[in-house]
Amino acid sequence: MPQPIILALDTSTQACSVAINNAQGKVFHKDVMTPQSHANQILDMIQTLMSDAEVKPNELDILAYGQGPGAFTGIRIAAGVIQGLALGWDKPVIGLSSLSSIAKSIIRLNIQKFQNYERVEWISLVDARMKEVYWQAGIHLKNDWQESEIEMLPAGEFLRRLEAKVKAFHQNSLTTSTDKKALVICGDIEKEYPQAIEMLAAYTGQNSDISWFPSLPSAQAMLELARLKQGEVQTTCEALPTPLYLRNHVADTIAEREAKKLAKSNLS
Repeated sequence: MPQPIILALDTSTQACSVAINNAQGKVFHKDVMTPQSHANQILDMIQTLMSDAEVKPNELDILAYGQGPGAFTGIRIAAGVIQGLALGWDKPVIGLSSLSSIAKSIIRLNIQKFQNYERVEWISLVDARMKEVYWQAGIHLKNDWQESEIEMLPAGEFLRRLEAKVKAFHQNSLTTSTDKKALVICGDIEKEYPQAIEMLAAYTGQNSDISWFPSLPSAQAMLELARLKQGEVQTTCEALPTPLYLRNHVADTIAEREAKKLAKSNLS
């Protein structure tokens, strides 16, 4: 049976990622680091990959996009582009977690490392700026993919929770001989939170069941997630593509900035 033909894209971080598969399952993908210029490149990337895959718009079955969380402008670009394509081509869409795609990509790329594990637990982490971190956890089983709700955690809570999780997993792996499990931590926190990477270094290694992988969202992994979640596909008439915002207050209005200045002057 032919695979559904899916076009996927993600612009939630500094990476701009696009992928498509043809009816035979061959995947074509492109990932470029284009900080602040996703909007200038994304349509050309889509056109190039569709040409390479020899897929026409009417042959597409699903449009998938990384709905976030991530950079405010980036996730709006992905939702806007997918909305335009969906309306123009009359195609159904599915929004996927950018964090989940990071974990899916890492496990897929390192499948030989994890193939002997009954269960792979994962934690995906992306720097949310403003001393906060986006956190999502889940479980990869041989025939199942599970993911938790996405959270935005203050830096202190994120560091405490991560250390507690890693220590508990490590202790359990030392005392339990059955149900062989691995723990994957992945994301882009290494620059902003070197203390977390130093902590992980004490538990990771060649023979450890705990691994850290620096990575960004992957449209190629979204092809797999979209196939797993086909039951969640919606037409654009049912629900327009929308970004996933976890931070309700992104920027102050002019009036809010003036009010803060006034409050500050009254306190001084």
